[in-house]
Amino acid sequence: MKRRRVKAILLSSIFILLLGVFLFSGWKLLDYFLESREGKNAYSKLSELAVSPVTQPEPVTRPHNEPSAPMPTAPTEDKAPVYVDFEALWQVNRELVAWVHIPDTVIDYPIAQSRDNNYYLHRLPDGTYNGAGTLFLDYRCSGDFTDFVSVIYGHNMKNNTMFGQLPSYKKQSFYEQHPVLYLLTPEGDYRVELFAGYVTPSDSQTYRLSYTEEEKAIFIRQAKNASDFQADVEVTPADRLLILSTCAYEYENARYVVIGVLRPLP
Repeated sequence: MKRRRVKAILLSSIFILLLGVFLFSGWKLLDYFLESREGKNAYSKLSELAVSPVTQPEPVTRPHNEPSAPMPTAPTEDKAPVYVDFEALWQVNRELVAWVHIPDTVIDYPIAQSRDNNYYLHRLPDGTYNGAGTLFLDYRCSGDFTDFVSVIYGHNMKNNTMFGQLPSYKKQSFYEQHPVLYLLTPEGDYRVELFAGYVTPSDSQTYRLSYTEEEKAIFIRQAKNASDFQADVEVTPADRLLILSTCAYEYENARYVVIGVLRPLP
């Protein structure tokens, strides 16, 4: 009789424990879902507020009785595909210093810069706490991207938002479909030609910000050699580089970085 009672108590305890685990897991999933939706909505509203597509002029058709010489149109590579109204962004947060846009991906976000590299890890641009955080420029970098290297950090989100798509550059095919990104700043816009992407430790030399001319050349060469994809992009120590960094899971404290060279747009 005692054994049956002990067994019943044990089974009841296990049931209660499993029920607790189930309820806790369900709560965590619901919390993640609601937080993710909140983040998506916030960035969608910010995009609606300050970002608009840049359309190319339609080619002009001449009357049949006029020469059929082609009418010039603006090359698509001479301007970013989107326009950003920074005055509108600054109404939300004065610490927003740029916007990054990779065509045909979800990477289309503002970039903030704080006095440290912790504040925006779990805060949206308006300061609301959220696990998605905000893409942010390393606080040690110049806010106008005039350094040799500028590093932007973002979370590798499970739903592919933020920098969740960045590790896709491990595949040559993904690079060939998305070989450039656009960096828009209050001072001017840039076409960023990507030339390297690879896994690296969080404390590796990739995150150095101070280089001699000789060290710049070594860094460029090593980045190309380590890259998961091959890119025919000429890079020199006189160029300025942009590094996008997110978490990777090959080993503890692994990061995935994608590196490009800034080309100013007129």
